[in-house]
Amino acid sequence: MGDVHRLPNSDDTEREASAWFARMNADDVTADDRTRFEAWLRTQSCNAKAYTEVSATWQELVKSGPLVRAVYFGQVMNAALAPPASRRRWAAAAVAAGIGAIVLGAVWNLYKQKEETRFQRRSVSRSRWHCLTALRSTSIPTAGYGSTTASAGVSFVSNAARPISK
Repeated sequence: MGDVHRLPNSDDTEREASAWFARMNADDVTADDRTRFEAWLRTQSCNAKAYTEVSATWQELVKSGPLVRAVYFGQVMNAALAPPASRRRWAAAAVAAGIGAIVLGAVWNLYKQKEETRFQRRSVSRSRWHCLTALRSTSIPTAGYGSTTASAGVSFVSNAARPISK
């Protein structure tokens, strides 16, 4: 019962396999490095399996390289053609300000029209009152039909011209 066999840690094995893969694909690999690598591969079967998985992953990355470059190129071109975000924000703010100015102008115009209508009503009412008070003792010409004199008191004037007989 003296010797206990421990299973290797898979994270450590994967890390070692990655280090060996990088070393074996380096430009300055030596014969001594190859010998130590062969020894590491033979020590446990999980070492060879981990190295094979790292190698397969690397090959998949190499195959996807052109696709990654094409996607990156497309993203760079889209970014170059798109207007900067600050310009878009200014454009949106300018459009919003223009719409706000139009709405404010329309509201102001409606307010002024109502105010003028109110003023005109007051003016017409006052002018009618002045007309009526002036009629108390005034001679009023009637278009081609002579004139009439209003007596003291309340007088009513209609808009229609009627011939007045003397």
